[in-house]
Amino acid sequence: MTPRVANKHGVNTFVWNMRYPDASSFPGMILWAANVAGPLVAPGTYHVRMRVAGKPVGTEVFKVLPDPRVKATIADWEEQSRLALKIRDRFSEANDAVKEIRRVKTELAQREGKMPAPQQGAFSALAGAFTMAITRVEDSLYQTKNRSGEDPLNYPVRLNNRIGALMGVVARSGGRPTQQSYEVYTLVSAELAKELATLQQLMDTNLPKVNAMLRAAGLKEIENKGPIA
Repeated sequence: MTPRVANKHGVNTFVWNMRYPDASSFPGMILWAANVAGPLVAPGTYHVRMRVAGKPVGTEVFKVLPDPRVKATIADWEEQSRLALKIRDRFSEANDAVKEIRRVKTELAQREGKMPAPQQGAFSALAGAFTMAITRVEDSLYQTKNRSGEDPLNYPVRLNNRIGALMGVVARSGGRPTQQSYEVYTLVSAELAKELATLQQLMDTNLPKVNAMLRAAGLKEIENKGPIA
């Protein structure tokens, strides 16, 4: 949720952390050397606009200054923010895909419990194979064995963690990102595109079959929310 200024009687204070919005997340997500905090904005001039009841009442201009200890140009800082935002968006796509997989798996399980006995065997077989297929994608995107903060020591991190860790590396680069950061972004972005394409194909292939059986049984269909990315 986007932070909002309080509207209580009297003086209200809002402290901006000078960051773009966070990457999306999901309940219970455990990461190693990564988090979903949005990237810092680049140094420069910004505007704050106040609205009351949807109507603008004032605008103020302020500057975000660069860290004087870092020898980087404004263009360097802007490039850092640009790449960090691209990484954040890919990070969100990976996390959103995990959420979508879990939604479909939950709905499959719910429908299976309501399926009339004559159709239950066939539906269970279809739903079970579908669930296994999208679970393999889920496990490629996120380390599903993680249950505590120490679990990444025992189980290898997955794609979303690698993307999130890269976002942190770029954000701490002190100006323009390194060439290696661009190379790693290209690598993980391509891996993510492949997983998302696989997931979408599984959805497009299996949900029509599932929904045909649900319609025949008079049960609510499971929505295909369209392209994953």
